[in-house]
Amino acid sequence: MTQLVQFVASLIHHPELIILDEPFSGLDPLNVQLMKEMLAAEQARGATVIFSTNVLSDVEEMCERVAMIADSRLVLFGDLAEIRRSRGANAVVVETPSHPDDLPAAQMHTGRGGLVEYRLSDTLIPEMILSSYASAGIVLSRVEQVLPSLNDIFIEEVSNVRQNS
Repeated sequence: MTQLVQFVASLIHHPELIILDEPFSGLDPLNVQLMKEMLAAEQARGATVIFSTNVLSDVEEMCERVAMIADSRLVLFGDLAEIRRSRGANAVVVETPSHPDDLPAAQMHTGRGGLVEYRLSDTLIPEMILSSYASAGIVLSRVEQVLPSLNDIFIEEVSNVRQNS
């Protein structure tokens, strides 16, 4: 509660620049949501919000632009949506009651509710997945190409930085 009170007190004068470090650390989900709503209201009135965090799902939810730092170096900067689009789809998710046997099981991850995710590669492209389901006569309820998450991008970028160091 102390953290939330301090946060609210810092917003009383409607600052133009708000800088936060791991702002949601230690908060319960209700207070995290309250804080996110308050930050969104500050952004809507024109304030610039900068925060550092290792919780990349928060970044995907709240940020338009990102700066990624690894080993004290800026490795990525720009519009989050453009960065994700520039990487291209890295998976296809299908919703189906079953799946064909001729697709590589090593690149398949079965989730809840009949969702199956296939990791794309040079040897597995979306057209192959759809063709395999069609050939097996399996009806798909949903098909979606998935862009890489910021977490996936972070792992790739930091791995590249560390390999080249």
